[in-house]
Amino acid sequence: MRKYLAPVMALVFMASFAWTVRAVADQQTLAEKLLIILKQNHQITQEQYNELLQEARKEKAQQKTAVQKQVKAETAQAAKQYKATHPLGVKASWKHDELFFETNNGNFTMHVGGYAQLDFGGADMNDRMRQAFTGSKNDLNGYGAEVRRLRLSLQGTMYRDFDYNVGVELGGGNVVLKDAYISYYGFPCVANIRVGHMKEPFSLEELTSSNWFEFTERSLDNAFVTSNGQQDRNMGVMLFNTEFDQRMTWAAGGYIQQYNPSGTSYQAGGFNNANVSGRLTFLPWYADKGCELVHLGIGYRHLFRSDNTDDWLSSSKATSAAYAFDFLSLPEFHLANVKTVNTGGLTAESGDQINPELAVVYGPFSVQGEFFDTFLNDYTTNDKTFTNPNLSGYYVMASWFLTGEHRNYDRKYGVFGRPKLCCNFDPNAGTWGAWEVAARYSSIDLTDKGVTGGSEQDWNGSLIWYLNPNLRWMFDYIHAHVDGMQHTTSTFVHNGDANIIDTRFQIVY
Repeated sequence: MRKYLAPVMALVFMASFAWTVRAVADQQTLAEKLLIILKQNHQITQEQYNELLQEARKEKAQQKTAVQKQVKAETAQAAKQYKATHPLGVKASWKHDELFFETNNGNFTMHVGGYAQLDFGGADMNDRMRQAFTGSKNDLNGYGAEVRRLRLSLQGTMYRDFDYNVGVELGGGNVVLKDAYISYYGFPCVANIRVGHMKEPFSLEELTSSNWFEFTERSLDNAFVTSNGQQDRNMGVMLFNTEFDQRMTWAAGGYIQQYNPSGTSYQAGGFNNANVSGRLTFLPWYADKGCELVHLGIGYRHLFRSDNTDDWLSSSKATSAAYAFDFLSLPEFHLANVKTVNTGGLTAESGDQINPELAVVYGPFSVQGEFFDTFLNDYTTNDKTFTNPNLSGYYVMASWFLTGEHRNYDRKYGVFGRPKLCCNFDPNAGTWGAWEVAARYSSIDLTDKGVTGGSEQDWNGSLIWYLNPNLRWMFDYIHAHVDGMQHTTSTFVHNGDANIIDTRFQIVY
């Protein structure tokens, strides 16, 4: 029973002081009573009564303020005593627009959350593309709906200096491992360290959560980040930190390339592949708490691949995972799952990728762009000749908040996050949330020196309605132009066009 004594006493204290404040506010003071008697006996005039009553009420208000200050001080002291005697007591709070649990001493926190993205859309191809895809299960014509992403996650801190993040995705009828890592921030010197299943430090667009970028899908050029089965996370170790008062971020790590949604990578005979990645960002201009900024970044990856891939492919154990590289992309529309540019499996001993980034925010207006360049070293074609193809792409985008907000920049990681809204959707109060419009042009070229993956250019326009910090609706129109992709051994897509409409309802919790 003794362990409940402190919180019970604290509640009694708070209740008694609250009653005192109310009593002071409601009770008629002695001065007010005397003034009424004097006025009724005609001993003071109405003018004198009004003047003295005003002074009496002023003294009453001062007394009420003093009692309120005392209540506040006593409540804070009781809470402080409770925290001191119950350091592991847990409190719940709504912080950063999400539900958090935290111990009284601040050493342990936990956020149980996730998000759901529900997509509806349709597409139509022109005759040239329709002829190439005739009879294919990947026909782009049609419409439908899907649960694009359904994420469950558990995040928090342990012993103040450790943090953790575990998440799985249920969209598409499969359970896919996403983040599963632990970070340590307690080193007194150069770097923090993260170990586990995570995104590599490469590409501003990739590192920005799908919850907060301006389009339903990432650009065509994300194909350079998620090759080999479209896995965007790998197992590895990363060092990272910020410098110069968070005006610079850096991260570097080594990873084992995975080949399936469970997060594992194992091939008999030593055919596991590895990546080394690094990213550096700068803020040469940062003002008004991020309302105005210039972001510069550069990313680099070296992709180690097996040097005897041909022998492995000719063996009875060969699988598609043995290919060194496989670059492909959807037309920025996931629902149809049509690969409109696709290199197929490529064998090469290694690859190098560079990725410069630029973003500018000026109040409600922003622009962003990235360039991707991939060099395949000792690429092997069917006739055993060796070439070094160069595959590349880029995108540029612009956005504008019609209601005056601005994109929110996270200086700790050099990415964009949840925008801070001026108001929520509330028709009774005459507020309608936040509105943003965005446009993007992306281009990718997967054809060079024996590689016939084709090229594509997409124009994407987006309208986004933020009802509140946790709900938003998006409407995208995409025009895709495809040229030169080898659809079959004898069929190429030339001057193919598609028009796509995609809409999304999203909740983040």
